[in-house]
Amino acid sequence: MAAALCTRDDRVVWATSAHRSFAGDMKACAPGCIGAAKCTAACVARRQPRLTEGCVKAYGDLAQCTARRCWSQCMGGASARCEACVEASCNPEFFGSTGLPESFKDGGAPPAGAVCTKSDQKVWEKLAKDAFPDDMKACAPGCLGASKCTAACVARRQPGLTEGCVKAYGDLAQCTARRCWSQCVGGASARCEACVEASCNPEFFGSTGLKEPPRRAARAHAPPPAASYGSYGAMAVGAAVLLLLLLLLVVARRRVALSWRLYFRRTLFGRNGKARSSSRTSELPCSCHDVSDEEDLPVPKCSMATSMSSSDSLKDCSHRVHSHNASAHS
Repeated sequence: MAAALCTRDDRVVWATSAHRSFAGDMKACAPGCIGAAKCTAACVARRQPRLTEGCVKAYGDLAQCTARRCWSQCMGGASARCEACVEASCNPEFFGSTGLPESFKDGGAPPAGAVCTKSDQKVWEKLAKDAFPDDMKACAPGCLGASKCTAACVARRQPGLTEGCVKAYGDLAQCTARRCWSQCVGGASARCEACVEASCNPEFFGSTGLKEPPRRAARAHAPPPAASYGSYGAMAVGAAVLLLLLLLLVVARRRVALSWRLYFRRTLFGRNGKARSSSRTSELPCSCHDVSDEEDLPVPKCSMATSMSSSDSLKDCSHRVHSHNASAHS
C-alpha cells in the first residue's frame, strides 16, 4: 500500500470521531463484502463521508488483508482469535500506511479538531444541552434531513452558537437521514433513537467537543423491544397447553370411572347383563312368591332385586310371569 493515504483532514476526522467507530465500521462493512477491498471502501465511505477516497481505500485494504491472512481465524465471526490475528498481521500495515494514530493517550480528541468553540461550549452547558433533543426534533424532520436547512433552523433556535457549531447539527441531521431512515421514517421511536445514538451521535459529539447529555429518563418507559413480545406469545401457548392437559386429565378420570363401573357391572351381571347367582336353578335377578288372584289361583309375583335391574332381566322376568299365568289358566 502507498504511504500516507490519509490527509491531515482525515486525521482530524479520525481524532474527533472515526477512531471511536473504527471497529464498528469494519464489522459492518467487511463481512458483507466478504473482504473485497472496493466494496468495503465504498461501505466505509457511506458511514464516514468526511474521509477522503484514499483514506477509505485503506479500510478496504485492511478488509482484504484480513480475508487473506486471517480467514481461518475469522471465518466463524468476530472472536478473540480473529482480533489477535488482525492486530498482529494487518493493523500495523493499516496504521503505518495511513498515518492515523492507533490510540489516544489523552482519551479523546485533540482540541484543535473541535468545530465548536469555548463560547459554544458555554452556551451548550447553559441552554443548548437540555434543548438538544427538542432542537433536532423541531428542525430535522421539517428539513427532511438536509444539512444547511437544519443548521439554519438550529441557528434561529440557538442564536448563541457559532456558524461552525450549528453546521454540526446539520451534519447530524444528514447522517440520521442517510443511516437511520428506515428506523426513523415513522417518527421518533426507541428504534430511531438507538440507531442515531449508535451511528451518528459519536461523530457529532466527537467533532464538536461538546459533552453528551445524559439519556432521558423517559426512555425507561419506552415500549419493549419486539423480542419481548415473543415472551407474551410463549405465555399464551403455555396457557393453551395447560388447559389442554387439564381437559385430558378430566377425560381420563371419566374414562377410569366408567371402566370401573363396567367392571363391577360385568362382575355382578355378566357380559349379557344378567345377574350372577349362587343358585344354578335360576339365572333371573327376580324373586317370585305365590299370591292369590281374583279366582284364588296361586300366581307367582316377581319383582326385580334392588340395584340389579336391567332391561334384559325385566323382559325375562315378565316373560316368566306371563308363561306361568298362561299355564295356570289353561
